[in-house]
Amino acid sequence: DEGKRQGGGGGALVPRLSTVSANALKNPNTRRSHNMGALQLITGGTGGLGLVTAEWLARFGSTGVVLTSRGGKVSKAAARPLVANPSTDFHVAACDAAEVAELRR
Repeated sequence: DEGKRQGGGGGALVPRLSTVSANALKNPNTRRSHNMGALQLITGGTGGLGLVTAEWLARFGSTGVVLTSRGGKVSKAAARPLVANPSTDFHVAACDAAEVAELRR
């Protein structure tokens, strides 16, 4: 499939990255074509950049975001902006993204 790229070691196919401007995301057709309403996975998601990315995804229509990190914890203060997005379900999971077995569970 041309729109996907195989991960290292012959693993699963993953979508290719593409650039989308913030203005384009205001258009509902653009959001649909980039699957913004789908569940999004952010590895390293409980750190500063991951939390900002999660908030951004929620603002642009993602219905679900899974934040993973080795520790799998988010402080109450850091979680406040996420709780302010009631239309998005956020889940936090402890997971080492370098371990295939952990990603599969």
